[in-house]
Amino acid sequence: MSHHHHEVERALERLSALTRELGDRVPSILIVVSAYQGVARLEATLAQIHPDLFPLIREITIFDVFSELQAEGAFLDLRHTQAWEKLRYVRIPRPYHYGENLKNCFDYAISKEFDYVVILRGDGTYDPAYLPLFLEAALVDECDAVIGDRMEHPGSVRLAANRLLSLAEELILGMGLRDYHCGYRLIATQVLRKIPYGLNVSDYLFDLHLLIQIRCLGIRIGTVPVPEFHDKDVSTGQMIAYATRAVRIAIGYRLHQLHILRRATYFVDLGENYTLKRNRYSSHMQILDSLKPGSMVLDVGCGQSLLAEEYARRGITVVGLDSIPAEKVSPFVHRYLRHDLETPPDLPYGREFDYIILSDVIEHIANRDALMNSLRRHLKLDGRLIASTGNIAIWFYRLSLLLGRFEYGPRGILDRTHVHLFTLDSFTRFFRQKGYRLLEVRYTPIPFELVFSSTGRSSLVEGITRWYHRLTMLWPRMFAYQFIVSCTFRSYESALGEETWKPLEEMDSSGKSREDLPEASRGSVRGDTTPRGGER
Repeated sequence: MSHHHHEVERALERLSALTRELGDRVPSILIVVSAYQGVARLEATLAQIHPDLFPLIREITIFDVFSELQAEGAFLDLRHTQAWEKLRYVRIPRPYHYGENLKNCFDYAISKEFDYVVILRGDGTYDPAYLPLFLEAALVDECDAVIGDRMEHPGSVRLAANRLLSLAEELILGMGLRDYHCGYRLIATQVLRKIPYGLNVSDYLFDLHLLIQIRCLGIRIGTVPVPEFHDKDVSTGQMIAYATRAVRIAIGYRLHQLHILRRATYFVDLGENYTLKRNRYSSHMQILDSLKPGSMVLDVGCGQSLLAEEYARRGITVVGLDSIPAEKVSPFVHRYLRHDLETPPDLPYGREFDYIILSDVIEHIANRDALMNSLRRHLKLDGRLIASTGNIAIWFYRLSLLLGRFEYGPRGILDRTHVHLFTLDSFTRFFRQKGYRLLEVRYTPIPFELVFSSTGRSSLVEGITRWYHRLTMLWPRMFAYQFIVSCTFRSYESALGEETWKPLEEMDSSGKSREDLPEASRGSVRGDTTPRGGER
């Protein structure tokens, strides 16, 4: 503690200033004491919580299997402590494994609507004197997850082994952490609501699953230096088995990102915040590059309209159409029309759009035929309809089916909101059936920038994407992640409000239609000299 005394004092000062500033609006903190190893040191553990933190702490809850009589005896010595007014005891029906116990603690924190939950242990393993650093990282530095980083001591074999394991996990996961297995943590309940922690393993590797789930959300993780600790009753064989499973979990997550394996454990709630893919081979960039500057665009199913700012920079006017609230749409959208796409829209526009874009939209619409018929009325005669969708026949889904797996999730090709899945043939056939002529079909590689949490500008990620894109072009049905089609009209239909249109070969030299000519004359107009009546 001596090396970090100054940091703790500074954290207390910043927290005190924040408390005075926020007053009644101070976030509620829950300190969970998982006393599954007994409460022999409980009094000493609670005594180390700094008195200046109690205005921030709403509750200190102890989970254990004591009967009411045992609990009364165990907590009798705590009545004189400052923590007594904050204490609450929750009796659990049986001893739980480490991960099971944390699941119960998180359930409790969410049900009681706390803002943050901090995990302590009743045996004093997690030093409460470092709590100010955790709270500072959360409340002042606005980190929604904070994890302890155990300080090294010379000759500590177990901590050296943990560092080696964490280094291997860092190479795989790239989270910028030195210690992946410190259980001394603070988590915002808004994070817990978005992750399926109930699917995590029930032993100590619960903590690794939790970190990966936080990584899936894309939030920043704060780290706090804490004294070294470890469980003394773990054998060398158990450590090796633990490390092997940890590496397998990390690799399994990467395979999940590649869709080779699908793990419901990592299906987190990202809300409506889709990610802009900036790699030049991505569907976003390919669609953007296909639009002429100064054009008029109808973006159907625009969502937040990730590309709206770039559209505006190129002088492109965008009208957005979707069902989400207007406040969630980019301010760079020229006009936003809120509408349920399952109902054909009646737009206040004629044939005014140079482009109609359906970027990853068609697969979400059950009534897609009616939508397509309606949109035709708003595309200029020389306009283009551009649409993209995922390739359900990509190699990793073929492999998953071979292994008996087909798992829907919150994002990707198997988004659980998809009502129709497409192959290259079924996607192009859909547009031909709806009266469009295909001008071009493009293909996208796997979005490796999302797999590796890159901006898409990393030279390594760019190299991998470029190499994979070559495979995509060689065999798109097998390797393409998405298809992008560009279409124009094949015909117009009077049922859609179009004027009746006759192709030139259907007119004689006087401008009369074939139907206006005598039956005997119709063959000569077409240049057809075959006798009628079926004889040749």
